[in-house]
Formats: sequence, C-alpha cells, structure tokens
Amino acid sequence: MRGLLATRARISGASTGWWLLLPLVWLTVPLLALVALPPVDPTLETQARPLEQLSSMALVLGVSHLCWALGDSASWIAAISPRSARHDRALRGLALIGLGLVACLAASLLLPDGVTPAHTTLVGMMLLGLGVGSSVVVGRLGSAIAPAAAVGTASLGGAAIWPWNAIFNLDSSPDLRVLAPVVLVGGLAAFVWSDERGARRSRLGLATSTDR
Repeated sequence: MRGLLATRARISGASTGWWLLLPLVWLTVPLLALVALPPVDPTLETQARPLEQLSSMALVLGVSHLCWALGDSASWIAAISPRSARHDRALRGLALIGLGLVACLAASLLLPDGVTPAHTTLVGMMLLGLGVGSSVVVGRLGSAIAPAAAVGTASLGGAAIWPWNAIFNLDSSPDLRVLAPVVLVGGLAAFVWSDERGARRSRLGLATSTDR
C-alpha cells in the first residue's frame, strides 16, 4: 500500500525533485522582497506595506509549483482504486492546501520589516485557489494563468479599483479574510468535482456499457 501511494505521488507530480524545489521556490518570495522593497529606517515607526509586483509574481510561481502535484497521470491507479475518484481528489486537494498554507506562512515570516505576514498569507491562499481552478480548466501547465492575471490586473493603476484591490491595498484585508477562503474553497470544489473517471476508463479500455 505504501509503495502504491509513493508511486501515485511520483506520477502525479510530487516527485523527489518537486519536494526539493518546494522550499527554493517559496524562498524567492522574501528574497525578491528584500531586493525590490526599499529598506526602512529601524529608528522610525515601521509602516505597514504590501508586497510589490515582483515578489507577488513569485507567489504565483510558488502556487504554480504546488499545483503541479495535481496531475492525473496515474489514471490506471484511479481506475482500479476501490475509493471514488472524488474522494481521492478531495484528499489530494486538502493536502495541497495544507502544504500551501505552511509554505506561505513560512515565506511570510521571512519578509522585510513592514510587510504584513497575515495579508501576504491571505493573498497567497487566494492565488492558490485561483491556481487550482486554472489547473482544472486548462491543466496543471496553465495553473499560473489566473493567479498571474490577478496580480497583473491589480498592478495596473486604472485596471483595478483601489478600494477593491485585495492584493496591494492593505485596507482591503478585512474583505480578503472572506474572499481568500471563498476562492480557495471554490478552487478545491472545482478540482474535486471535475471527476474524469469515466474518461480515464475509456482511455484504458475499461469502459462499461453504463459509462458509454
């Protein structure tokens, strides 16, 4: 059973290389923030500030890397598994969200002075929800499309109304506490309910008359 789970993880994308890259990818967020954000005078009262565009795009990179583990290359395992495909996808989705929360919190704690870890974590989880949703629509190779579009739109002065700019406007944090979980749950629900078991069986030549 343990060997089957290990095989499942490797084929879906969570290989040894994926795990080795995970901390390196998320370290780019605080590193780019250190480079891009101007230093603050430690003798003065630190003003809260959001991530800038470059390190926000690094969040997108981290999200895309996480979503790579949502692959469904091991279709033969899903086809012969006694568990439902939705149950399997729900477990994988929840595990990914938990891992994403840990990675985002860890990266947020390494940010420069003034950058609010709570706001950054909420933005990261909202982008993760968008990434999971993108992976459902266009596959895991396109998991960065919706998060990158969100950050790009929020970066344009006239494209995003400032009071509603949840990514860069710190005053929107109360709204973000609601928006981030909603987007995250929506992305997870889309992933769980995009049950491709019938398609898998057809590809494997295992379709029954009820599947047709």
